[in-house]
Amino acid sequence: MLVFSMLACSLNHGVRPVGKGNVAVTGSYGGPVIEAFGAPFPLPLSQVGVRYGVSDRSDVHAAFHPSVAGLAGLVGIDAGASYLIAPELGRRPAVVVDGTVSFFGGDTVEGEPEGGVRLYTGGAALASWSLGERDHLVYTGAELFWQPRPSQLYAAPVLGTRLMATRRVGVGLEAKWLQPWEDTEPLTAHFYSPGQHGAISAQLGLHITFGKGADE
Repeated sequence: MLVFSMLACSLNHGVRPVGKGNVAVTGSYGGPVIEAFGAPFPLPLSQVGVRYGVSDRSDVHAAFHPSVAGLAGLVGIDAGASYLIAPELGRRPAVVVDGTVSFFGGDTVEGEPEGGVRLYTGGAALASWSLGERDHLVYTGAELFWQPRPSQLYAAPVLGTRLMATRRVGVGLEAKWLQPWEDTEPLTAHFYSPGQHGAISAQLGLHITFGKGADE
């Protein structure tokens, strides 16, 4: 659960393409909701990243995890690509798939064992609907992450929205249910979740698009 909490500490990369030649700067804050001082509190996990539109249907992206460096003394980065399988058509949602590779590395203690780099792979499939003249987004789907050593698969259903202040600037809100089948009652930290299974994660994000097509 703690490993997946670090991996799922940001808003989803692939909700909608940014458009060919456009660049988007993204940032997010939040994580699994735990009990702190008798109240629910999302873990202070953060990510800053950039997206580039290779075409009108495909993006590449990369990001850095400042919170991992600040809280754990590790370096965390990820990179990947997303593709629009189907555009929105009437009541049919737009469908985007995303693939991401994450690297976390460093050495937090003296002596043996020496530090190293751990690699994780992930994917997501998201369906989204646009609302209003500014194309606010509502989306849902699922995330998967695979940890190679020891091999373990992590999953989370996703529900989110992106509210557009302008055509270029959007504010995102996203909730995930991490590992819904995992019993978290024995864990030291108290994770908020239905029936004490898995953990509810909440993130707040910012999405700013640059490029001549961003205002269209």
